[in-house]
Amino acid sequence: MRTTSRRAERTCRQRWRALTFVIKAKLEAVEAGISEFESEFLANVVLPDGSSVGDFIRPQIERAYSEGTLPSALSQLGRSE
Repeated sequence: MRTTSRRAERTCRQRWRALTFVIKAKLEAVEAGISEFESEFLANVVLPDGSSVGDFIRPQIERAYSEGTLPSALSQLGRSE
């Protein structure tokens, strides 16, 4: 039982280290001018219903590729009014 607890604790610490590394890398890219903050974290923005932008857009992108067309919400991107 103790071994399982230690293994779970090790796994948890490893995941926190990995998350820390990813966030630091994203912030470093922003600071260096390689990327913009919004580009690095957009998929993780939480929408009013509790889902993320990534959760919302991923199925739409998959559908766009499978059908070969852009969903109406995506087809308006980049167009000036």
